[in-house]
Amino acid sequence: MAAGNNYELRPSFTKNFEFGGELRFLKDRITLDVTRYDLRSQDQIIAARYSYGSGFAIRFINGGLVSNKGLEAILDVKAINGRNFKWNFIANFDRNRGKVLEMPGDLPTYYDSDTWVFGNLRSQMFVGASPYNLAGYTVVRNNNNDVVINAANGLPTTTGDFREVGDRQVDFKVGLVNNFTYKDFTLSFNMEFRRGGDVWNGMEYFLYVTGLSKKSLNREEPIVIKGVVNDGLQNSTTPTPTQL
Repeated sequence: MAAGNNYELRPSFTKNFEFGGELRFLKDRITLDVTRYDLRSQDQIIAARYSYGSGFAIRFINGGLVSNKGLEAILDVKAINGRNFKWNFIANFDRNRGKVLEMPGDLPTYYDSDTWVFGNLRSQMFVGASPYNLAGYTVVRNNNNDVVINAANGLPTTTGDFREVGDRQVDFKVGLVNNFTYKDFTLSFNMEFRRGGDVWNGMEYFLYVTGLSKKSLNREEPIVIKGVVNDGLQNSTTPTPTQL
């Protein structure tokens, strides 16, 4: 079996509080529907990697507590309502902000191993972070926010642990749906716009590390990475600037 038993598994519950209103104008030719919501999901059932020594690959466990708050608005307009020709368009807007409030089993962090596909980047949960966040190794900086450089090789010093480096959660989304009707013929199409949200370009990263990207054309040229040397003085008032 791939999944192990968990007799302590509890059902998942979501509490939802929402309010809103619907406004109609010009004999229902214009309709505006606005909703504000607050969701709290407790004990979500997730598939976690398990010790292979147990004889199983994964084990279903209960998650922690996740909050999702947002706003949704729908505008429905019958722009043209003629005898033979009609045009109706619908615009919808939504914004959601998610946050992890509690981790499963009081774990300090949790990540989905299936999202760790290439490089040191994965989807990982932290208390207070977005459930859509990206975690990875990042460079060490001093108290002045300068990059700390390894004196032995001239490369930036990395943290060695996973930290928040991005968030896939978009700022908002807007969708537009247009419906045109002429006698017995109907044409409909929709468009969607998204603003914000981080996207990781795994293909570009692969091409870069294998020397196939245009960004790696200068790989034979020596470079000096601006920062301060990790020599014990990096957090002092007189850190050693990079010369490697």
